[in-house]
Amino acid sequence: MGSKMFGAEEVVPVIEKIVEGTKPKNVEGGETIELRIGIKGYDAAREARFRGEVTLPFLKRKEEKILVLADIALSKILDGTDIPFVLIDDFKGKEKEKKVIRKKLVKKYHSFISIASVYKVFEPSLFTGNKKPVYMIKNINEIKNYYEDVKRKVQLNLKADLLFGFAIGTTKMPLEQVAQNFAAAMTALLGLVKKGMQNIRSVHIKTTQGKPVRYY
Repeated sequence: MGSKMFGAEEVVPVIEKIVEGTKPKNVEGGETIELRIGIKGYDAAREARFRGEVTLPFLKRKEEKILVLADIALSKILDGTDIPFVLIDDFKGKEKEKKVIRKKLVKKYHSFISIASVYKVFEPSLFTGNKKPVYMIKNINEIKNYYEDVKRKVQLNLKADLLFGFAIGTTKMPLEQVAQNFAAAMTALLGLVKKGMQNIRSVHIKTTQGKPVRYY
């Protein structure tokens, strides 16, 4: 099987069947559709792990909960906007109480926007362990546009267990939009791995409450 099977047209029937299976539950607002990918042919302990991100053509969730972890400079730009943010320095501290507060904050959001210094306060494991992506902004003056972009961004980061996943849409979206998100993500991934299709072990698609359906 070639990479053509990861095209938008090819995946539509599978997504349609998955969406049909959610209708009896009638979840208000629909369910999130997730893509789960298994990688093979990598020694995660010895080889450099690929890291990348892609901006999907359409939204990946009905409402992506994004929080900006800001320094003073970034907070001044965000003041007066409707973009939610907190000051990184407000969460400083090694005492147990501070660690609990940081952990609770991370669990409340789908993803984060921040600057490199965030990891001086927030432990990286808080994000990776809870599968919460952090998107690093390069030009803080572009925060408003970047915030909108993150609603469509997904990270393609190889982990030690050679598995990763992310949202690609909802059951209330047009099937073609979810399919185009799927195709964009897979195209980006195939451009990151060393041997293209040979490095793809499995591809599953699932809804929030549904069982994973193997696509490849």
